[in-house]
Amino acid sequence: LLPERRPFFLEGIELFSTPNQLVYTRQVVDPDGGLKLTGKFGRLNVAYLGAVDHAGDDHALFNIARFRRDLFGASAAGLTYTDRIQGSDYNRVLAADARIVFARLYFVQAQLGGSWTRDAAGTRRAPIWEAEFDRTGRGWGFNYQVNAIGRDFESRAGFVPRTDMVSVHGLNRLTL
Repeated sequence: LLPERRPFFLEGIELFSTPNQLVYTRQVVDPDGGLKLTGKFGRLNVAYLGAVDHAGDDHALFNIARFRRDLFGASAAGLTYTDRIQGSDYNRVLAADARIVFARLYFVQAQLGGSWTRDAAGTRRAPIWEAEFDRTGRGWGFNYQVNAIGRDFESRAGFVPRTDMVSVHGLNRLTL
């Protein structure tokens, strides 16, 4: 996984941040041109990135959109849409996520989405979801997480290295 260093893609990159890294701008390898729009309207953050990538004989068209609404304190809910179209082939991802922070020590985070892909191998779709509960306290804390990615899940505008898996994680911390 290479870090992004291209200035055009770096500015405002935090606006595209999602659980499961559904947006990874290095997927746009050799751009012929691009457009990026970002803004904040009250509590709503809007980010759009469109690019034409010189990918072989056909050019690939990328559309990446992220809407995030600040809720209260450090809490937020978001919606992400990406697509990569090359000729008659496409890959689309749509996912909703939320991070709720409460009592200064706890947060709950969730993501639910799916991908739809059509290429030479056919048409397929698959889900992706995540749930996490965390307490970050000085003396005691915990983190419990479940992450599931369907067999045919693809994010050609993101970086999701493993599919067809369910991962469960639990951790308790005690500091004296």
